Amino acid sequence: MHTQRIDSSPDTPLTSEPDPDPTDVQAAIMTVLLSEEHQGPWTHEELDRALSSSKLAVADALTELRAAGLVHTHAELVLPTHAAQHMDRLSL
Repeated sequence: MHTQRIDSSPDTPLTSEPDPDPTDVQAAIMTVLLSEEHQGPWTHEELDRALSSSKLAVADALTELRAAGLVHTHAELVLPTHAAQHMDRLSL
């Protein structure tokens, strides 16, 4: 599926960009959440800014990660589960 960005200028051509791969977005979120540089919870807004994906792609990825037991969410806060943190330490 492709999305189209529409500019209000009549001279600007329509461009299509492929939707991001959902697993790439999930991996990017986990990389951010497990980063040594910023431990602790992130907000949905912080994740949206940190990733180059749409808010919808981030929200969908968070839903999948929550269902897999890799993140906890509370209101606007997102943090990795203990299981995700443990797996990250094992992969070092």
